[in-house]
Amino acid sequence: MIYNINGEAYLCSVTTNEIGILDLFYYTIVTFTTIGYGDIVPNAPESKVMAIIIAFTSVICLIIFISSILSAKSNFKKKLK
Repeated sequence: MIYNINGEAYLCSVTTNEIGILDLFYYTIVTFTTIGYGDIVPNAPESKVMAIIIAFTSVICLIIFISSILSAKSNFKKKLK
């Protein structure tokens, strides 16, 4: 939204390329998943898309793992009763 209002709201300190929608989407996903920003960052669009896919799948795997542990705990409590 901010990018649409002001196209110069974000600057890229790594390259002199103009920041596009994919860059901002990558920034949002990396921030949302709390992966953070490392010394090695994707520069090509393909690597940014792959990083976004990895971020989503890692969050999904974490959710499945936690839900299976909580389900097993619930089933264990039911068996004890």
